[in-house]
Amino acid sequence: MNKSVRIILSKSYSKLKASFIDLMPIILVVIFFQYAVLQTPLPNLGNTLLGLLLVIIGLALFIEGLEIGLFPVGENLSQMLI
Repeated sequence: MNKSVRIILSKSYSKLKASFIDLMPIILVVIFFQYAVLQTPLPNLGNTLLGLLLVIIGLALFIEGLEIGLFPVGENLSQMLI
């Protein structure tokens, strides 16, 4: 495997992992309320897990887009104010 491909996959994996860790408190709260308060299993577990995976990927892409497009603009504006 090419070195650049490995670097891209490594960065992608770390971004997905960070997104999953960021979403973990929300996931735990939903699971707690579903089982402890509502006392019912998660309906359509397969669809729920697929949706969770898509949310994690979407969050990772959103954050990457912010880092590429919006954060540099903010940094430039802050440098201009100094």
